[in-house]
Amino acid sequence: MYACYRFATKLRAHSPLVEATLGAIVSALRAELTWTFAGADAKRNATKWRCPTRECAPASCWIKADRLHPLIPRETTRWRDLYRGRAAVEREFGRLKHQWVLSPIRVRGIERIALHADLVMLARLAAALARARAVPLAG
Repeated sequence: MYACYRFATKLRAHSPLVEATLGAIVSALRAELTWTFAGADAKRNATKWRCPTRECAPASCWIKADRLHPLIPRETTRWRDLYRGRAAVEREFGRLKHQWVLSPIRVRGIERIALHADLVMLARLAAALARARAVPLAG
């Protein structure tokens, strides 16, 4: 598939007449035959992808990991779970910065900033404890 696609894109550049036909063929091939994820190697910083029909030359290829091609493919459940966790962390950081006033710090020095952050966390935990105690226990 990869070799077929590469050939089609090269041919498209040479002949505008063939572009419409090749465009339909390439879109049909993309829809039917998608390369499948075959693993990742952190030492190589690359992911391995295989042709589903194994008729392509080469039958598999390594793609260097970058922003567009991460080591964990976006279509997997593992990536979805990791991204949901990241979204939850970002939401919590947003709450801390805006609702609990960790963003506009008006003190100087790392010790005072650490004290300010610790006091904010203490107040947040105290508010959560008060909310938990306010709910009567069932039973």
